[in-house]
Amino acid sequence: MYTSETLSSLLIYDRVGIINAEVWRLFSSLFVHLSFSHLFFNVTAFIFLAYFVEQKNKYIFLFIVVFMILFNGVILFVFEDNMMYYGGISGVNYAFLFYLLLSFSYPSKTWKRVSQLIILILIVKLCIELYNCPLTLGYLEKESFRVSTLSHALGILSAWLIYMYEKRKEWYG
Repeated sequence: MYTSETLSSLLIYDRVGIINAEVWRLFSSLFVHLSFSHLFFNVTAFIFLAYFVEQKNKYIFLFIVVFMILFNGVILFVFEDNMMYYGGISGVNYAFLFYLLLSFSYPSKTWKRVSQLIILILIVKLCIELYNCPLTLGYLEKESFRVSTLSHALGILSAWLIYMYEKRKEWYG
């Protein structure tokens, strides 16, 4: 919703607004983006990744999106007390990517190893950001904003839980 300032201001995660009973902001922030390039990169990744997740299993696609809508803002509110504003779907993108990397049927061991390496890199990147400092992105605009590492972690956690649930069905019948 980068294009409409009025709509964006009503939907963005705004900690003060949430404290003042504007609870919809906990659930609507995934639809708001903070700049044109933020919108462009998030939506491009979303379209690409969502296509493959939906082709694999449309219910997994819906579960990830609904899960992130319901819990992302709440988790940020509880655990990121210094996060005043938030918007974007990168947490959903992380969930889609991680789920695809975990569940893809690989034609060779080489591709499986590449996938495992990417998973390892994502987890190490996330741990460094959680421990050290969150990444600040300038994208193509002059203004920069802080990336929510916690949202990315929630996306990865949701993908891992879905994958483990699917595997449990395979392991135990």
